[in-house]
Amino acid sequence: MNVYFRVITVFFLTAILSMAGSTLMADDYPSKGVNYVIPFGPGGESDITARHQQPFFKKLFGQDLIISYKPGGGGAVGWSQLNKMKGDGYNIMGINLPHIIVKPQEKAVGFTTEDIAGVYMFHYTPDAIVVTNDSEFKTLDDLIAYAKENPGKITFSGSGKGTANHLAQLRFDKMAGIKTTYVAFKGTGAAVTALLGKQVVAEWGYTSVGAKQAEKARMLAVAMDERHPEFPDIPTFKELGFD
Repeated sequence: MNVYFRVITVFFLTAILSMAGSTLMADDYPSKGVNYVIPFGPGGESDITARHQQPFFKKLFGQDLIISYKPGGGGAVGWSQLNKMKGDGYNIMGINLPHIIVKPQEKAVGFTTEDIAGVYMFHYTPDAIVVTNDSEFKTLDDLIAYAKENPGKITFSGSGKGTANHLAQLRFDKMAGIKTTYVAFKGTGAAVTALLGKQVVAEWGYTSVGAKQAEKARMLAVAMDERHPEFPDIPTFKELGFD
């Protein structure tokens, strides 16, 4: 089994919505737009996948899915406010694994894993190490070799602390016998901006970053059991000996 963490973005409603007599039970639900809160900044993985849902929601229900953001704390700021929102069916929020499990274990973050009730899973994206197209590191071996000779000098941007990106960085450092520096940002969008702006050497991102930023960035390896069909030239960590 691949040891790397694959982000799973889950679309969910608060548990109160399942109660008899809630707005969800009404025949005319939804009768207005539904607020979809993203606990990260705009332009990141969660935002992109939420926007993919908007036209389908409109087609199915005839109402708008209105996206807003509550970034901070690797998602914890938003999730800690979830159960304070009105449970009328018009406030929903995206969640991510392993974030909602790991964050409460680190310290008091204003919510527990049990506070959150997921409704359905719609998406997962494998982690990937991403560099700019003009990076001196052409392969993962190049990056590892440099990191071994220069402990701490390889800087990675990533989305939050205690997140899939952060855990992958820690795990990979241990497996590769290197020491790199992780720089947390309020979402994938900000992490990508840092990479493209040369504020960091590389990014612990996702295959979606490789696809969206193909003209500016490239992936060195992806966290999958087999190569991604859309990126057949990009090796997996597994085939490179990191399983």
